This record gives sequence, structure tokens and C-alpha cells, in this order.
Amino acid sequence: MPTICNKTSIFFSACLLGSMVSATALPAQAVNASTGFSWAVDQFDKQILELVDSEANYKANTVGASGEVSFLFRARAPGASTIELKNWRHWEGDSSITRRFHLQVQVDH
Repeated sequence: MPTICNKTSIFFSACLLGSMVSATALPAQAVNASTGFSWAVDQFDKQILELVDSEANYKANTVGASGEVSFLFRARAPGASTIELKNWRHWEGDSSITRRFHLQVQVDH
């Protein structure tokens, strides 16, 4: 998994059909559930990719602990798709979005 640092987008190429792509919001874009904000998948091309799983991992088992959230996608068909993630409070809607992350994926045969 490449390091994302402070970038808001990254590009994966030569992803083979049937392989897995993992999009992880790393500590530079950390999650802290006690703030009410969380990372969520906003959109992606469902003809090309399938969301398989998402998982939040916290560094400590304490209230207010920071961590990271991972999203696992499976390549379904050849083509290009942008996975768009958003950091938001889901009950407040899109007006609460504070950050976005874009992952461009090219799926080849």
C-alpha cells in the first residue's frame, strides 16, 4: 500500500481483474469516532468495482482514541473508476463534509 501522506488523491494502475484494491484513510487523515466524524464511501463505479468490506481500527481501546478506517474493493470489470471517500457526520448530511479523498483505479484484464 503506497503512503498517502497529506495528499488528497492517489492513482493505482494495472489492477488486474478480480484483484483487490484497498483504500485506507491513513493517520494523516485519521478517524476519531468520539468527534462524530467518520470516513465513508461517497461514490465509485459499481460496474467496475465492488465494495467488499470496511473496517475501523483504533490504536487504543479507550474513548477518544484515534485510528484509521479501511475500505476493500474487488475489481469486477476492466475500466477506470474513481473511489471517492468523505469525512462527515452522516446524520448531518453532506453539509458536514470536512475532507474528501479520491483514489483513481484502472482495472486491466
